[in-house]
Amino acid sequence: MCLNLVAIMKHFFITVVNRRKLIKNIMKKTSILFVLAIAAAFGLQSCQKEKVTKTDSKQTSTQVFNKTNVAITKVQRIVNSALSPMGFNLPMMRTAGDPFDSLCATVSIDSSSSPFVATIDFGSGCYQPDGSFIAGVLIVKSPNLNGGPEQSGTTITFEFQNLVIDTTRINGGFELKNLGINGSGNVYGKYDLIAFIESLSSPSSYNVTLHYDLEIVNSLHQFDGFITTVDNLGITTNHVVEEILVQGEAQGCENVFTDGLVKVSVTGDPDYFIDYGNGRCDKDAMEIRGGVSTPITLD
Repeated sequence: MCLNLVAIMKHFFITVVNRRKLIKNIMKKTSILFVLAIAAAFGLQSCQKEKVTKTDSKQTSTQVFNKTNVAITKVQRIVNSALSPMGFNLPMMRTAGDPFDSLCATVSIDSSSSPFVATIDFGSGCYQPDGSFIAGVLIVKSPNLNGGPEQSGTTITFEFQNLVIDTTRINGGFELKNLGINGSGNVYGKYDLIAFIESLSSPSSYNVTLHYDLEIVNSLHQFDGFITTVDNLGITTNHVVEEILVQGEAQGCENVFTDGLVKVSVTGDPDYFIDYGNGRCDKDAMEIRGGVSTPITLD
């Protein structure tokens, strides 16, 4: 009888221990599953927060439209300032201000080739007198160094090799063609650019195609044409000039449009407009969506 009681007690003890282990394992697995569920939910939420929307893309595309125009102007001023002491001159090129610091870059010219080649190398970068940061390499090709660029039909090409202007990096090429004097007695020509542009302050990047017809009227540069951008999400945005864009020649006005209207079209979304004002030299503009105008400041 005592032996049976001992056996029963032993069996009971083992059963209790096994049940405790079973419950402990179940609780452990449940805790792990609970932690994994929280982690998965948090990860999903984080991914959703990082998702870039088309609205973000449209806003950035408008910025890259303006930064592309600023870059083109700044490149012309740099080239003009760097090469004009050697006789290089072109009426179409922007000359206001002097953003070029000759101590900041190495300028080398191969005038024996045709077209001649000028290389402006900013290396790892430095600040210009106007406060802008420039790095990388800019290569200029023109049929002639002395006097040739202002001749009708002259085409000058600019090659960007990791060219950085402030927080924008550009690789690609830009072509400026002087068509001479038109029937109104004004200098006119064409701009064409194909480039890959990256923002150094955000994950945005763009393939950019630009075409402008240019006419210089009373020192005002007037542009008609378009810029098309395709961003890193594959979203295409077209900026088409509806009313002539105007840039002034005076220092401080050469990097902004003071007049003009641009239609912005993004695939799958309603068109909207950017109104650059009526002649005032500033970075203010109006964004017009569905008939509603909203003031914006362009960087």
